[in-house]
Amino acid sequence: MKQLYIQLIAVILLLHGQAAIAQITETRYLNELSQEVGAEEATFKEVIERDEAGGSVRTRYSVKDNSKLRQFSYKEGSDGKSRRHGTHYEWYPEGQLKLEINYRNDSLTGPHTRWYKNGQVHVSQHYHGYQLVDTLKSYYESGALRRLEVYSKGKMQKGRVYSESGREIKYTPMEVQPEFPGGEMKMMNWLAQNVRYPAEAQKAGAQGLVIISYLVDTSGRISNIEVLRGFHPAGDTEAIRVVKQMPRFKPGTIEGEPIDMTYILPIRFTIH
Repeated sequence: MKQLYIQLIAVILLLHGQAAIAQITETRYLNELSQEVGAEEATFKEVIERDEAGGSVRTRYSVKDNSKLRQFSYKEGSDGKSRRHGTHYEWYPEGQLKLEINYRNDSLTGPHTRWYKNGQVHVSQHYHGYQLVDTLKSYYESGALRRLEVYSKGKMQKGRVYSESGREIKYTPMEVQPEFPGGEMKMMNWLAQNVRYPAEAQKAGAQGLVIISYLVDTSGRISNIEVLRGFHPAGDTEAIRVVKQMPRFKPGTIEGEPIDMTYILPIRFTIH
């Protein structure tokens, strides 16, 4: 029995050793715009853990106090590009869980939950392919139900809003997205005037879509710029440059309160 026990431990240790060898860990340092810089210039530290199956987990920390800020899971597609796949987390600076959302092949799909700092659920909702489905519930910080909405394929079927005491009140939208000054059409015109097709990409005959993610904070400032999907390094760099130059947005709100909100922007580069 003792010999069998020792053999089992040896097998377990061997398996753990193989798993460790199969995983590659990389650390990189980023500035506020998510551009890679030296450690001494960095605002964030990002630890990337990759496995042989093409999956990776990217965890971002604050350089200032080493607090964990967010974590994304990715998987590599047949085209060699990484796509968000799995659960994404964000934390408050004090360490409490702030947000938990799910992706499937780069598509927002599954439960989507946001918490207050006191641990109370703020919003609970579900997505399928970026469209709201099923029941959405939001709560006051006290835990009282604030709103109840039912969705099908992204369209609200019914919705009710309540006071903190439980009385039904006039319906108002829960979430308002950040807005470029003057609205979406103004933003499209601004991009058309300011995006420059990189000569390097033109020379290579490269064209395609850059999908940019950035954070619009409660004052409307842009930060945490990240390329989610690109087509050419020069095109990716140009997209980042343009987003950095954007004017201050009107902040997004949830239940009428300004909130830091992520904005996804596709920029298409086409050779005419």
